[in-house]
Amino acid sequence: YTRYWLDAEDQFTIFVALIQIVAAIFLPIWTIASGKIGKKGVYLAGASIWIVTLIGLYFIQPGQANLLMVASAFAGIGVSVAYLIPWSMVPDTIEHNELETGERQEGVFYGMFVFLQKLGLAAGLTFSNFALEAAGYVNAETIDGVQQFVEQPESVLSTLRIIVSLAPAVILALSIPIALMYPITRQRYDDIQAALAERKGL
Repeated sequence: YTRYWLDAEDQFTIFVALIQIVAAIFLPIWTIASGKIGKKGVYLAGASIWIVTLIGLYFIQPGQANLLMVASAFAGIGVSVAYLIPWSMVPDTIEHNELETGERQEGVFYGMFVFLQKLGLAAGLTFSNFALEAAGYVNAETIDGVQQFVEQPESVLSTLRIIVSLAPAVILALSIPIALMYPITRQRYDDIQAALAERKGL
């Protein structure tokens, strides 16, 4: 996307660094917010910001690297929620499961969580590669150890834009109704903690 569409490959590291820096800055902000509006509310807010940002990526034109820098900053806000909220929901789920079954199964839950993350990553890369190949992607040539710039057909440029913008935006949008069904609110979590403490005689 940055190489063939924006012609800004030399700034790629800056874009990625900006996303990570903003994400790190917003982690404590979202943590505080989750105590006020709940994890579900924080996820919905962060995912919405990220979705709007991703859709915006589709409309950025070649030579508008400054716009991508702004988009990277906003993407970092959404990325920080993806770092924070799903992982913070796992312990809640483990304790809910303990209350229901009488057993703690941290290994099962965390193992499944990491497995699904890796499966999603593999599926995304596989889908991207197939989509680009179908669009007619031209592999770059390496001459004297230096990778050469290759002009890609319009179909590949359109596919690249969709892969980095509309496709992930749709996937994130699909996660919102799932998040809305998440049943463990702050009050429910406190009730679970109290019930477990009572069961253990604490």
